[in-house]
This record gives sequence, structure tokens and C-alpha cells, in this order.
Amino acid sequence: MKPILLIITLTLLTTTFKNDCPKTGNNNEPNRKSALNPADENTKVIDVFGSGHSDLSFKSIELIPLETLPDVLIGDFLQLKIDFEGDDFYISSNTNQKEIFRFNKEGKFLNKIGKQGGGPKEFPSIADICVHGDIVDVLSRSGNGVKIVGYKNDGTFLYSKSINLVAYSFEWLSPGYILETSYSKAYPFRVYTTDVNGKITGKYLPNTTGFSMAISGNHFSGLGSEAFYHEGYCDILYKTIDRKLLPAYTIDLREYRVPDEFYKSEPLQAFQLLKRSAFASVLNYFETPSNAFFSIRQSPKRQSNGKELIDYIFILNKDTNELFERSFKMRSEDFFKHPVTGTMNDELVFLIYPYMILSDKEAFKELAITNPEIINRLEVDDNPVLAICKIK
Repeated sequence: MKPILLIITLTLLTTTFKNDCPKTGNNNEPNRKSALNPADENTKVIDVFGSGHSDLSFKSIELIPLETLPDVLIGDFLQLKIDFEGDDFYISSNTNQKEIFRFNKEGKFLNKIGKQGGGPKEFPSIADICVHGDIVDVLSRSGNGVKIVGYKNDGTFLYSKSINLVAYSFEWLSPGYILETSYSKAYPFRVYTTDVNGKITGKYLPNTTGFSMAISGNHFSGLGSEAFYHEGYCDILYKTIDRKLLPAYTIDLREYRVPDEFYKSEPLQAFQLLKRSAFASVLNYFETPSNAFFSIRQSPKRQSNGKELIDYIFILNKDTNELFERSFKMRSEDFFKHPVTGTMNDELVFLIYPYMILSDKEAFKELAITNPEIINRLEVDDNPVLAICKIK
């Protein structure tokens, strides 16, 4: 199988760092005794590097090719979001002209959402998007704050709200939003909730770092009325309960936990420390009704004879507590390394570019694909294909 470039480019050294991972909602910080005992009484501990995990495999894979038209070309994508009520897919593109495309569950193009620009009904840029019901919100940085520009799913402009926060990621938290401000010394907290008009209603995770650094990327996910949150080097994962951000899981990274000295160092010294250390970090976290998903990247010491990064997918069955695992070398030849999101039917969603499939068509056909005839209709320059994977 030829080398595969999958859905997300996630590089640990481009994410940020912090003094420590907060324990619960507002001002409580954890008391860590050692990296081997990161448990917090409010979280479920997931021993990802332990033994006895079941192999993760897929019962079936449905392919949904996204329609390609002359003015509907996705290129590199930023986010993929699902309307869990209408089954539509929304994809924001990272081309020079930032665009948001809407497709139905069969992959047919429906319409574009909004337009990039400086007008009153346009968004200056796309930092993040979220979908709630038939509304699509765009988070766009603007001056010393952000704008949330809202549209109906048919592209009709609804509103533009200015918020006095420089936020980098957000999610709908009815009736309002939850936003991440990163490790900016301008703000005493890293996460805020607002009402529908952008007025701050809650503050979470104190910013105790000794330096300031912006973080980019999508650190929220949503499922129905719930929102889930993770941070770059933090082994505590959060979920919202009654509009409060609370710890849900502690990922036991064992000896791969980022050293405590890292959080106390100046930026240059901190990164030098990482180069000398073996460490791991949570790249993605989301949940479906029955499962919790964790994507983890493990890095050996840089002096360890060229050993490369290893990516892991872990699926926790929330009913049985059984943990499923699949691992890949970072440059491995695998189509399914980084799921984008999950569905209400406990499926994982991957986004794969056609040239990846066509580079080793026969190997791809050997997978448990329910509609393999799709493969023969693909062209190299077509829009991406969604792979909806049912877990065994």
C-alpha cells in the first residue's frame, strides 16, 4: 500500500503547553503524586498502554463520495461536522478562498454556507465551525476579539455577534457557546461559556502558565446537547454536564506523561526538554452514545535511533468498559488512522482523498466495504470520500 496522507495533519510541537491540567470546573488544580498515578477521583482512568486490550476492527465500511463540481472543490479541509438531526455533512475548506460546503447523507452537494470577506454578512476567516439544528456558526477572529457569524443551513445570513475574547475553538452549548482562549495571559481562564448574545456566563480551567501562547486546532466536539473538550498535552479530558465543564476521563500515559518540568519552563527550554523525553499526548477525543474515542500520539526520545512517532486509536465501550486498540506508525500505509468524528449510530467517520484509494485500489477492495462499486467510479481529482465505519 502506498503512503497515505489522511484527514488531519496533527503535529505535537504545533500544539501548546501549560503548567498543569486542571482538576475540575473552576479553580481546583490537581495534586499529582507521580506520572504513574494520574488518577483523579472525578474521572474514569483509562490505562491505554496496559495489556489485554481488544483489537479494533470494523464490521462494515460504507463509502460516501462527496459530489465534485467545477465550483465545489474542497482541497485541504479544516473541519467536518455532522448535523445529527438532518444527517447532513458540513466541510470547511482550507483553500485560499475559505468556503463551507454542505452535502446530504448520500454525498450530494446542497449549497455553500456564507462567504469570506469584510462585508456585514461575511466572515473574515474561519477558525472553527459548529452546527446545531439547521444553524451553522462560524468562529472568526476579528481585532481584539472574535465574531460568531450565523447562517441557516441553506446559506441565509442570520446574525453576527462580537465577543470580547480571542478564542481559537468553540462549540454550541445550548443556549449559548463554549469557547477556548488558549494560554493567553490576557485571560485568567482558558475556557469560557457565554449566552446566545456572547455575554460571559462561566469560566473554567485557570490559566496558571508563566508564558503566553496561542493554540490552534479544534479541541471541542459535540453530540446532541453534550460537548467534549481536550487540550494539547493534558491527560484529563472534559465533558459538559448542565452547562458546566467537568473532567470525564484521565488517560494514564505512564512513563509517557509529559514531564512536570515542562510546564514550569520557558518555551524554548520546554521544547528542548520534550526533544530529550519520551512522551504522549491526546490528539482527539469525542463520544458516541455507546463509545468514547481517544486518539493518542506517542513520541520516543529524539535520540532513540530514528524511532518514529506512533499513533493510537482507542475505543472505550462505555457499557462494558472494554477497551479496543489499533496502532500505526505515523508514516504507516493505512487508510484509517485519524477518525474525524462519530455518529449517533456508534460509527466512526473518516475522510479519505480518492488518490489515496486509487494508489492501492486492490488493497482497499479487500476491506469490509459494503459498496465497493464506488471505487471504480472515482477519479484522482475528485472531492474526498467519507468512510462510515461500523465497529464490531
